Amino acid sequence: MPVAPVAESLAEARRAWPRVDVDDAQFAAFLATKPASQAIRISDLFIVCAAAAHHPEAARSLEESFGPYLRKALSGLRLTPSQIDDVLQSTWRDVLAGESPRIAQYDGTGDLKAWLRVAATRIGLRVLKKSKRDAPESEAGEIAERAAADPELMLLKAKYGAHFHEAVKIAIDAMPRADAMLLRQHTIDGLGIDELAKLYDVHRATAARRLASARESLARAIREEFKRCARLDDSECESVLRLVQSSLDVTLRRHFSAKY
Repeated sequence: MPVAPVAESLAEARRAWPRVDVDDAQFAAFLATKPASQAIRISDLFIVCAAAAHHPEAARSLEESFGPYLRKALSGLRLTPSQIDDVLQSTWRDVLAGESPRIAQYDGTGDLKAWLRVAATRIGLRVLKKSKRDAPESEAGEIAERAAADPELMLLKAKYGAHFHEAVKIAIDAMPRADAMLLRQHTIDGLGIDELAKLYDVHRATAARRLASARESLARAIREEFKRCARLDDSECESVLRLVQSSLDVTLRRHFSAKY
């Protein structure tokens, strides 16, 4: 990024974080460690630089600015209010503590808010597992509830359940790494289209297209693996495909949660 735009963005960053004062030379050195990009987020990097240097007001400014957003995001994980409090405390400790705080890994090419949400969501999922309110168990119930509304799918699940789960595992393990990461960020980390677009520095339509393509490819792979494992013909596989499409996010959450 040219010097003039950086200077203008730095001035905006100082206005955005008025209680935080980072020396120009210190920030320039920090900025030099990040990827060169026209879309780099100077304001986010400014507060991250301060936080990584343990500036006394940086942590408080981050919590005040992003705490309500993270609390709302965590509420979608079915955590209790006290668990959300614990997760938030653990998140701030995880990203801000130590001689080399993990927040320094943020590279400025995506939204800091989304980066923090990923960190908080991962901790939230671990809390769910420790409290025996495991996401895979509740999601298995959700699959059963959806299948119960369709007797054909319910019978299919009862008859071929083991083959179906084997097919899902094989298909997920064989996915391209980029597709697996994108689906995991969407289903486990809870990132929506707009957040994925910012994270990958692409237009939201491109992010939506990539996500849809990854989902469709995986659904086809699951269908083919199921057909092979259960030895079904094309007609029977159409019912399988309906089950896959109706509960793909649920299935992905269960398998990614178990894997990661």
